[in-house]
Amino acid sequence: MNTGTTLATNTAANGRASTMAKRIRNLTPSVDVFENADEYLLLVDMPGATADSVVVQVEGGQIALEAQRSMQRAESIRYRRQFQLPSTIDPDGISAELRDGVLHVHLKKSETAKRRVISVRSS
Repeated sequence: MNTGTTLATNTAANGRASTMAKRIRNLTPSVDVFENADEYLLLVDMPGATADSVVVQVEGGQIALEAQRSMQRAESIRYRRQFQLPSTIDPDGISAELRDGVLHVHLKKSETAKRRVISVRSS
C-alpha cells in the first residue's frame, strides 16, 4: 500500500475550526481482480471502513473507489484507488458491497462483450 499524509482541521458544532488538526493518512489499498463470462470482480481491502463511508464513482470511463476509517486518536485513514474501465463494461451494471473490510465491486460486462457460440447450419 502506498501512503501519504495530509492534515485536516476539525470543525466544532459552533462552526469554528478546532485548534487540533487531524492527520489523514492516505493509503492505496490492495486489489484483487477476477474475471468470469459475465463480469469482473474487484476485491478491495479497506479494513475498518464502514459502508456509509465508501464512495464508488464512475465518470469518463474511470471508476474511483474511496473510503475513510476514522480513528479515535488524532489520525484517520483514507483509502483511494482509481481504474480505467474497459469499454466492455455496462455502466448501469456496476454494484458494490462491503463485507468484513473488503469492498466487492461487480463490473457487469455488456451483452455485446459476452462470448457467444454461433450454431452452423448445413444447407
